[in-house]
Amino acid sequence: MNTSPIPAKSYIRRETLIGCVVNATLATMFAVLLFSQLPIVPVWGANGIAMDLLPTVFILTSLGGLALSIITKQRLNRGIVEPWRPAVVQRFPVFLASYGVILRVLIVTLGMTLTIVPVTWLALEALGIDSLDFTTFVGFKVLYAPITGAISAPWFLKAALVEPTCVTVGRPTRT
Repeated sequence: MNTSPIPAKSYIRRETLIGCVVNATLATMFAVLLFSQLPIVPVWGANGIAMDLLPTVFILTSLGGLALSIITKQRLNRGIVEPWRPAVVQRFPVFLASYGVILRVLIVTLGMTLTIVPVTWLALEALGIDSLDFTTFVGFKVLYAPITGAISAPWFLKAALVEPTCVTVGRPTRT
């Protein structure tokens, strides 16, 4: 049995991929549960795609981020995975690592929701899409959810894998 820790880079790739599959599965289930009665799903309106994107991004990012952060920190503490040691210090994951899990999840979740959702709205508008048939909508969700996970998961994973000594970089030390 191999007891050497998983390299951080491999771990980040693997967990991001797993998260993308989970996101796609959850998004598909909720799309079918909430929209299966609509043969055509409009972009705008109370039952529209635009309004659905807000809870989709918020919930998938926050729940995924919370799960990834807690599980990864436990694995790091048990020596299952190596700490993340970037060749070049990337400030954002180090910045995130300096906060507790809940605040870290909230920062990334709000950032994702406030950027990805409006960009998607603009893209749908620019493409002239005003509605999708139900099957196409489910396909959209199957592709959209993993993309949101692929963007956010590495930030959560890198922040959780930063060694505690890396977190204090740039902060004055108490003597």
